[in-house]
Amino acid sequence: MTRHRSVIRAINYPADEQPSRGQLRASTHTDYGAFTVLRLGGASADGLQLMRRDGSWIDVCLSSGEDCFVINLGDLMARWTNDRWVSTPHRVVNLTTGEERSSRRQSIAFFCNVNMDAKIACIPTCVDAQGGEKYPPITAGEHLLKKHWQTMAGNPCKSST
Repeated sequence: MTRHRSVIRAINYPADEQPSRGQLRASTHTDYGAFTVLRLGGASADGLQLMRRDGSWIDVCLSSGEDCFVINLGDLMARWTNDRWVSTPHRVVNLTTGEERSSRRQSIAFFCNVNMDAKIACIPTCVDAQGGEKYPPITAGEHLLKKHWQTMAGNPCKSST
């Protein structure tokens, strides 16, 4: 990774005095790159939910004042590993009860992306028993651009193809 496109973002979710039931602060999505390191904590870290394989949601819970890091695998890692390791669909919900419901929420995310010209092909040890690869080789840049256009078209959780 000599010319990577990794990025760090400070993400702010402003306070909302009257959140609507079911209102999302960030809709369901997966991250595009290899992985994401997300720092949670502070006054109100609640609201992050991860999707289980059965489609149900699990809350990422912290004790008040606690800090932690969450590692999300991204779509690029899923592609590299032939879906042995899958990207994690996640979202941020508005809390509708308790003191935290109207709190400002902040997090810091580091999105790890490799060189744009790096060839992304199935890792040989991840080829299935029948010798199959689920995805054709692609460059990291092509992959990221494809994921961007899928999101713009309203398909933020489409498979890694």
